Amino acid sequence: MTDIGGGIFSLGVTAVFSSTWQPKTIMPPDQNETLPTPAAAPRWTPPTPPRPRPRKAMLATGPTSQAPLTFGSVSLAWTRSR
Repeated sequence: MTDIGGGIFSLGVTAVFSSTWQPKTIMPPDQNETLPTPAAAPRWTPPTPPRPRPRKAMLATGPTSQAPLTFGSVSLAWTRSR
């Protein structure tokens, strides 16, 4: 909960800062200076698809619990993990 509060606070401080801050001197670009031209974008080629890898089991082997995943069981597991 403190992470959310800290994030909201930092967004608020950033919004207030960026709406009130002004630079001391504004430096306009030099009218005599020529700007570089952007390079041409490289031609897009579609990526080659990756080679398929052999499938591996995602679950551990051995006995596992067959209990249904309910809101209560999941929240109980999260509270015990700390």
